[in-house]
Amino acid sequence: MRTKCSVLASDALKKVNDGIGLSIPESLELFIGACWGHYDDRQLRNIVATLQKKGETASELLGAVKAFRVHRQIYPQEDSLKCLDLCGTGGDRLGLFNVSTCAAFVVAACGVKVIKHGGVTFSSTSGSSNVLNELGILPLTDPRVIARTAKRQLLTFVASPSLESSSQFRRVRESLAGVTIFNLVAPFLNPVLPKTQLIGVPNFKHASIMAKVTKELGYSKALIVSGHAGEDEVSILGESHVFRFCESVNGGDGSVNYDGFSPKSLGLEICGSIDHLKVSSPAESAQKLKMILGGQKGPLADMVALNAAFALFLAERVPTLKQGLDLAQKTIKGGRPAKLLLRLQGVAA
Repeated sequence: MRTKCSVLASDALKKVNDGIGLSIPESLELFIGACWGHYDDRQLRNIVATLQKKGETASELLGAVKAFRVHRQIYPQEDSLKCLDLCGTGGDRLGLFNVSTCAAFVVAACGVKVIKHGGVTFSSTSGSSNVLNELGILPLTDPRVIARTAKRQLLTFVASPSLESSSQFRRVRESLAGVTIFNLVAPFLNPVLPKTQLIGVPNFKHASIMAKVTKELGYSKALIVSGHAGEDEVSILGESHVFRFCESVNGGDGSVNYDGFSPKSLGLEICGSIDHLKVSSPAESAQKLKMILGGQKGPLADMVALNAAFALFLAERVPTLKQGLDLAQKTIKGGRPAKLLLRLQGVAA
């Protein structure tokens, strides 16, 4: 037994065990305790599993995010307002290609500064950091190094040590199936905290919760998407759920809005099988990424261009999704994303 909880955390722990929802302060204290290693594996697994079974709330997620940010001293950087992140929660266990990682090359090649956040996989075939490792690209973790790097290039890949460095978190995450609060927290831990973000979530309920949290965390603009078959991306398989938040000073009304989206509305064909989107390893994902950036056509290329279109629209690089799709496809055809990949690999292009 390693528990050294505050009184508030002890009360929160009892509430969790009783299946009662937590306030933001209670969740904050509970996960501060987790960050400092105050629980053994059994206790932490019970906390996460019980929240998962009950259904995480916006207050619980917000408290957990604040705990991890405070513990790792993650604060907005000077250029946070001038960059975009696109990443997913993971946890869909579908074994899909790294769509957002590939799309990041396309978005940056279109002139948008991207600080792409990701991590290693705990529940899928290939996480962002896994495929980047195959490509010979090392994600950065130090906010100061990230800020310096981002000043001189359009695309920077980063990873947060908040969830990656703890062997206990790794053990607990690997022991639980499905989406947990660790998955939901992860997209909010980009070391430089961009104010504009495209976030993918496997299901409608969690997407709705995360949309509320982006508002409370002070984002300028955010799109939270959930795919047709449970992908944490905009789907090429059918209709996706899309939540949009835009603060009032950026042309919105400060509310969260919902809409459905079909790729057919942009003239894209629906992919007939999810198997066309799967990979068996990070090595296969890396190979497919290079082929798509090299101009290969098909459902995966359509899905990458579609997600890039959403990011370009969110970043106000284009006024409509259709123009975003056209720009993404034109940019891939022109070869700029492939050249950007070579530059990040240290290969002359």
